[in-house]
Amino acid sequence: MTDSTSLNNQAFELYNAGRLKESEKLSERILTEQGENYGALINLGNIKYLQKNWPAASEFYQRALKCRPEDSVALINLANTSLEQKNFALAARCADAVPSKDSLHAQAMAVKGDAAMGRENFKEAAQWFKEALKEDKDNFWYHNYLGQALQKEGAFSEALQASLRAVELSGGADSQQINFGYALYEIALEKGVPFIKKYLRRWQSLYPQNNQVRYIVSALDSDGKFDRADADYVKNIFDFYADNFEDSLQDLEYVAPQKIAEEIRRSPFPAEKILDLGCGTGLCGKALAKLFPKAALTGVDLSSGMLRKAKESGVYKELICADAAQFLKEKNGCFDLVTAADVLTYFGSLKDIFAAVAGALKPQGHFIFSVSRNTLNDKDYFLHLSGRFVHRREYVESMLAAAGMHTDSCREVILRQEAGNPVQGWIFMASAV
Repeated sequence: MTDSTSLNNQAFELYNAGRLKESEKLSERILTEQGENYGALINLGNIKYLQKNWPAASEFYQRALKCRPEDSVALINLANTSLEQKNFALAARCADAVPSKDSLHAQAMAVKGDAAMGRENFKEAAQWFKEALKEDKDNFWYHNYLGQALQKEGAFSEALQASLRAVELSGGADSQQINFGYALYEIALEKGVPFIKKYLRRWQSLYPQNNQVRYIVSALDSDGKFDRADADYVKNIFDFYADNFEDSLQDLEYVAPQKIAEEIRRSPFPAEKILDLGCGTGLCGKALAKLFPKAALTGVDLSSGMLRKAKESGVYKELICADAAQFLKEKNGCFDLVTAADVLTYFGSLKDIFAAVAGALKPQGHFIFSVSRNTLNDKDYFLHLSGRFVHRREYVESMLAAAGMHTDSCREVILRQEAGNPVQGWIFMASAV
């Protein structure tokens, strides 16, 4: 019988290397040979947590606690798993059991803050995050969480201060820049753009060369400097949200892929080679695979995180990490169908992207896509505070014609909800002349 410490170390190394099946097998071997073993149970819990199998993760952590009652690691892990299952009472109880002198006590306070957030007790949540910061004052995530709680509580100035502090302490990490940008946007909707100007200018002065910051500032200033979204902004935001992207879209009642599929069913046509432009996690690809089960489906996206999730769908023959316009220019006359669900919202000017799509289509090939409607002014396209572009219908149709495509249909739809309001738009079907 091999020493359990050596085997556990091997299992942890395999886990850290991402070799989860091997790590799991080794930990299961430890349990078979040596009975309940704390290290093996923690590792198995971590694997199940990573796989989002919350019930299994909880069971392993609870078994680990039986081996070592009141163990802080097992308590924190069980607390975090309970948060994922929305069992906020259990999460708080686990956090309460972590001793005040323990090195994980600050994490326990943050867990209690998360549990209070889950119960929508935002004032209590802010207090717990402040307690966590007393012990770990430079933890930028705790500042971030505090900012979220304060924003929900309606303490908008304090929220922006906390969120900007998170950006600074993180060294300007992409995750914190994105979060601060969203906080500015949401509070601008709530209180008006003038309210956020002071924080916007401070942010701008701290990171004048950051392309993502410059893009978000441009959107919030409505200055019209950009005619398409900054590539780094798009890549980083979707990399950041990849793991929870589909859950978020469900909450937003996002329907573009379904509406594109409905349009194809209304006017069916054959397709052997299909391009899913800006494929994301594969929501549109799944719908296309049902309609065209024998077609070769290619997915293109800027975000490697999104492509990793799209690969799990199993519907794509090929997945490519590339800029949409650049990829299209290299694919002359290749595709029977090109789709773009919620992609053109990151393009203001449609001239070049439409020309590239037209060039990539076979004769009589189809292009089906969604665009958001500009209800704010009479401009052909406009960069909304959200960082997404909206368009006029007449402009979209004129750009299709200029690219040598014919507008076959244009159907008005509600594409999703944003900040509690419906996003109006259209599903266009066009064909190569």
